[in-house]
Amino acid sequence: MKIRLIFLLVLVTLGPACKKEPRQSDYAGTWVVNEVEIYNPPSTTPYPSTQGEHGTITVSFAGMTEAVLQLRLYDQTNTLRIDESYQAVYGKDEDGDPYFKAEGTGEVLAYVFDKEMDFYGITGARIAAKK
Repeated sequence: MKIRLIFLLVLVTLGPACKKEPRQSDYAGTWVVNEVEIYNPPSTTPYPSTQGEHGTITVSFAGMTEAVLQLRLYDQTNTLRIDESYQAVYGKDEDGDPYFKAEGTGEVLAYVFDKEMDFYGITGARIAAKK
């Protein structure tokens, strides 16, 4: 009984200290677009939609904080409609949430919350993607 109690006490004490800190490798790679929210007029479109639209956001790092975000959106005929690359700076806000800001302007391009990326690089839209 004492051994179980000690083991439980050690787990409770060390558990938070053993929490894995996110790294660049957690964010690098391809994210699949699963929602597009347009603000004017307000609407939310799930991706891939029933019409077959789909897309990806690819994140690649060129250094410790330098990154490139590439957005690709396709229509139902698999024709590439948007193919944009964004130079970004990777960092964390005061709450520890990772973000990507536009290099030069400092505007927020994307935030990552609970393994989902919210991309704001296109004015008037929020594009959600999951890895």
